[in-house]
Amino acid sequence: MQRLADFILRQRAAVLAAIVALTLLLGYQAAKLRRDNDIFHFLPAGDPDVRFFMETGERFGSNFTNMVALETADLFTAENLKTLRELTAAIERVEGVTQSLSLTNVLDTRRNGDSVEIAQLIPPEALPTQPNELTLLRQAALHNPNLAGSLVSEDGRTALIAVSLAADADREAAARQVKAVARQTAPKAKLYFGGYAMVMDSMQEMINADMTRLIPITVAVVILVLFLGFGSARGVLLPLAVVALANGWTLGLMSLAGIPLTLLTSLAPVVIVATGASAGIYVLGRYYEGSVDATDQRAVVAAALGKVNGPILLSGLAAALGFLALLIAPMTLFKQFGVAAALGSLVSALLSVTFLPALLSYLPLRPARPFLRRRPFAAPENGLLGRLGRLASERSLAVLLVALALVLTAGALLARIPLYADLMTYFPPASETRVSEALLRDKFGGSQFFFVNFQAKDVRDPVVLDQMDRLMKRLRSVPGVNYPQSIVDVVALLNRLMHGEPGVPDSREKIDNLWFFLQGQKMIAPFIDKDTQNAVVQARLGASDPRVLASSLTTIQDLLDREFPREGFAVPWTGLTGEQRDALRQYQAKHLAEKIRLDLRPVLPDLPAELPAVERLLVEAMSTSTALESGLRQPFRKIAAHYLSGADCDIPLPENFDAEPLAEALSLAETFTAPGFAVVLQAKLPPAVLQEDPDSVSFAADALANLAAGAANEQRYQRVQSKLLGWLADDYRFKLDQPGRERLAADLRADLWGVNAQHVFADRENYRRILGREPADGEAVRWEIKLTGWPVVSGKFDARLLPVQLEMLALVLAVLWILLALYLRSPLGGLLAVSPAALTVLIHFGVMGALGFPLDNSAVMISGIALGISVGYAIVFTARLREEAAAGASPAGATVRALTTTGRAISMSALSVALGFLVLVFSEMTPQKRFGLLIALALVVAAAATFTVYPAALGRLRPRWLRDAARGSKS
Repeated sequence: MQRLADFILRQRAAVLAAIVALTLLLGYQAAKLRRDNDIFHFLPAGDPDVRFFMETGERFGSNFTNMVALETADLFTAENLKTLRELTAAIERVEGVTQSLSLTNVLDTRRNGDSVEIAQLIPPEALPTQPNELTLLRQAALHNPNLAGSLVSEDGRTALIAVSLAADADREAAARQVKAVARQTAPKAKLYFGGYAMVMDSMQEMINADMTRLIPITVAVVILVLFLGFGSARGVLLPLAVVALANGWTLGLMSLAGIPLTLLTSLAPVVIVATGASAGIYVLGRYYEGSVDATDQRAVVAAALGKVNGPILLSGLAAALGFLALLIAPMTLFKQFGVAAALGSLVSALLSVTFLPALLSYLPLRPARPFLRRRPFAAPENGLLGRLGRLASERSLAVLLVALALVLTAGALLARIPLYADLMTYFPPASETRVSEALLRDKFGGSQFFFVNFQAKDVRDPVVLDQMDRLMKRLRSVPGVNYPQSIVDVVALLNRLMHGEPGVPDSREKIDNLWFFLQGQKMIAPFIDKDTQNAVVQARLGASDPRVLASSLTTIQDLLDREFPREGFAVPWTGLTGEQRDALRQYQAKHLAEKIRLDLRPVLPDLPAELPAVERLLVEAMSTSTALESGLRQPFRKIAAHYLSGADCDIPLPENFDAEPLAEALSLAETFTAPGFAVVLQAKLPPAVLQEDPDSVSFAADALANLAAGAANEQRYQRVQSKLLGWLADDYRFKLDQPGRERLAADLRADLWGVNAQHVFADRENYRRILGREPADGEAVRWEIKLTGWPVVSGKFDARLLPVQLEMLALVLAVLWILLALYLRSPLGGLLAVSPAALTVLIHFGVMGALGFPLDNSAVMISGIALGISVGYAIVFTARLREEAAAGASPAGATVRALTTTGRAISMSALSVALGFLVLVFSEMTPQKRFGLLIALALVVAAAATFTVYPAALGRLRPRWLRDAARGSKS
């Protein structure tokens, strides 16, 4: 490589001019480098789970709900509601925010006289200020199961503003602006911020603060170590200049390649500091060795460069190949870091053998410091490095046995490495992010959402809605799952207000009637798409620990696979034989009892898997016809009188018509059916009325029959409810009329109303069992169910982290072995040269296991950096060993000589960079602390393994390249 060195120095002016030109060009490109910390952009687009997750976000408005919480002593005061309204409006004006939803602008469905309206819960024209108004608002909000726990805490003290961001928004920038606007709007309020974008912005903010505070200290430490090592300004400035230029070039090349600056690619400068500083130190170390008693600066530089340019370039190539192994990772984030780090390694090596020697050759000759003249830029042979060399040569077996013990210990500790990292543990316990997450978990069930998507020809089919309702009940019994919601809640509330029936209607006709009120309303957009082919059940996960999240999601997926079919049938009561009706009654009782059990299980965890007593109550209720019971006639008299006197009456009655006698006659009708009521109306109505509108009688008879059926249903429901509450009180001492059980009461009412259902929903097996035949073509309602959400997607890639890490390490070690085997022309020699890297990585993971550090993204980065650095140390050390052996030194002498010369340069490199990174332990961020500690450890272990284990193995196994070098010296 001497020819290359001579060429560089002959053309040093041109080399420096070219470097200046390239620096200007790439610096200009670096200024255009875009930052992108949006994790969405780095998910593999071809992955089916990722694709579905993204489609779900587009379909329902957002994949993430970010949150702003306002904590007060009592939310329901005029002042606090005013603050909440101002915050909501101000946040909605932030660029990138598509919706800001709180109690002050949420839509509410309520009765207004005899009609139902959908309007804002709090009128936009004025906030309530009077005590009675505030009390009514409190009751309306806290007794609404769709609001309590979602937009207001159940204790009435904390409000939540749900912030949705546009799909193409800069999420971190929007989150940062939301925080700033919120604090400016309500400077004295207790505000909390949660959600993915909020957390990532906080993380970036803390990293920036740490870097501003710690980078100057890191640079000062590196400068101090370099000055102590070289004792000159050039010994400090030239390696740092290489690092600075390499950073600029790498950022420029990233910009040209379209690689953005992300949370991971921003670590590329770390690689450059390690590789660039090391390569510069090697060149300067060799220069100072040859500077003693020399007179020609250019000749000294040329001689030094000729010795080290090959190993330095090979080290850069080896490190680059190691980082490029990250291209096998599934996430683009890792691939981009691999490319950026590879570019940094190559550029650092290239500048170290071009820019540094070219510039150095223009400087005056300056030998090493006087105390180094005894051994030009070398440690004394009786010093630490010399003793290490003799130890590795004379006691090689002991060294290798110690290394084996370390390998076995580290291997045993691998099983203790946590495979998942809790994002919240990255922040200090008292940080705003941790405190906010705790409040959101305690008051609103957590900040992480998941979705179960139902896809069907029309998800408004009662069969599909029944499955969604059953899923919500099932989810409430899964530990860690909170506040499941879906379109079922909206439909059930509207049905209760319009028809007086709890729960979702079991007929498509009634659902279609309700949909006239709901179609186009913003309140349903998060739950059902415009084509009504997709709907989601969404819920929150209270944990942030990935292990707990993974367990919850596994439980949810298991129950979806095990308990929820993908087709169903609506079985009507009409047209059945007595045997079929009995079978259907038994099945419906079991189905409703299961729903009741699921609703009660969170408050009565000891309930058995089956409730035969409840099933008997339900069967009895469905077996009893109440239409002609005397107990129904008196209530129906009032219902009929109200109808005849009201504006909805179909008969054109005279203005002063007394409805009471006719209502009493109707209550005594022989049958509570349309024909039975028609007979009474024909007999009791004045002839003039009958002549005026003869058809009105049939319309009125139909209306009265519907009212009678409703009264019968209500009576049946009231009776079975009374019996159920009695059973709960007697057997479990449980009372439903307690504060905080409003949602449970509503759910139980909807369950019990199922005794009045006109259709029963069954799967194929129960359909055959009930009716004794196969369903006809077209009877089946089919749907697909899929679990999605950020916890699902991130959990999938967290689970892939360990296999990816193992595959990457295996690939890197294989590639490095091949590369070094070719360089040394010895497979055994290549294997031994890779051994320090393998040992370094193994000890790195062993220390992670011992300290309980999780396997996260930074662990993948650190192992890659450790491999690159270790192999670099081994290559330059091998080159010096080769040189000393070729010069006639014995293996032991070559080892000592290499350690006291090149070993000193490696020590300086490892010490300066390790101490620089060790400064990160003073970071506020836990990952930064771990990163600094583990990088420093990897550097020290890599140097130690290169100084001891590697020469000991060489002395024992004597690969061919070492024997050839020794033979060459003798010839």
